[in-house]
Formats: sequence, structure tokens, C-alpha cells
Amino acid sequence: MSEVLQGMNIKSVKYLSSSDKVVVNFENNVNGSTAEIKATYSEPPRPEFAEAFEALRPDFTEIFEFSQDVAERVIPYAVSVKTTKNGALQATISAKIYIEQYNSYSALNTPMLVEMTDENSDTVTNAFPAGTADKIRKVLSEAYMYITGKRAQMSLFEDEEDDDLSGGADEMVPASGVHTETARSERIAAASDGPGKASFN
Repeated sequence: MSEVLQGMNIKSVKYLSSSDKVVVNFENNVNGSTAEIKATYSEPPRPEFAEAFEALRPDFTEIFEFSQDVAERVIPYAVSVKTTKNGALQATISAKIYIEQYNSYSALNTPMLVEMTDENSDTVTNAFPAGTADKIRKVLSEAYMYITGKRAQMSLFEDEEDDDLSGGADEMVPASGVHTETARSERIAAASDGPGKASFN
């Protein structure tokens, strides 16, 4: 199971800040069956979205015991999450590290670590640093708001329920990679109608 936000199970979030691209894998109920969807977006997120990822930098560097010099070159960009049967959050954090000598980046993932709780405190040996789980939940919360239209400078769908969760996605496909239909064109048209609505090309 992944982290559940208002009925949506978000399993992973990736933010490519250089292009403002957001990729979210989530589970959603489709015609009574659970489908895992991979949605790709190119609308800029809220500043709080980027800040939520940035807040993971000290946690990532603590896990790897990096020096301050290395820490300043770390850019967290993705989280993948699960929950244990007792409800504790499990996650990996991915980050890019700038390598000055080669003027390039290398990606690195943390191990799958778990949130320390009252139920597992006597047995867990691979726990997050204190406070990391709450920071990851903040990323997931921002991802949920992004999917449902709350992005930079505006809410895309202020006057309607975003029941299909397409939210202006460039692409929504099953995790297997087979395309599914979305209501993107209808959502864009709806967002273009009336004062105060967004207009898309």
C-alpha cells in the first residue's frame, strides 16, 4: 500500500525542476477496479511543492553521512513510498549530486527506510532520521494538490470537482505503459471558459 490522501494512493512523485516536469504514480479506482496510473505534467508547481523537496536535503545528506561541501550539491527530486501493515511509512528518497570535476550530475537513492513508531520502535533498525517521514508526507500532500489543480499562481479547476484526476496532465498511462483515455481536452476547455480561468495551448 502507498500513502493515502483523500482516497488516492500516491506511490511515487518525481520533480524535474529544470523543466518544471512533475511525474506522479498513483492508484485510483476505475469502474470498481484499482488502476495504477502514471501521470506526467508540465505546469509549474506551487513554490511550496519545490520547497517540500528542498526540505529533504538535510535528511538525505544525513542518511549518507555527507560532508557539508557535498550536501550543498544535493538536489532531492523523487520519493517512492509504501506503508507497512502497521501503517508506518516506508520510502526511498532520490537525489542528484553535482560533480564539479565533470560538470555533471549523478543520481543516488537512499535505502528503503521506515518511519519510527510506538509499534515498531523496539524492532526497527532502518529508521528515517527524526522528522523525515513528516517531510515526505508534505511532498505527497503537495503532489495531491498539484494533481487536483492547485499549482503556481492559480487553482486550475476552482469551480468543479476534479473527479477524473486528469488535472491537465500531458499524459496519463497505466503503470504498465499502455495508454488510457483522459479528459485532458475537456478539462482544458473548461479551464478556458469564463473570467479568472486559465488558458492553455
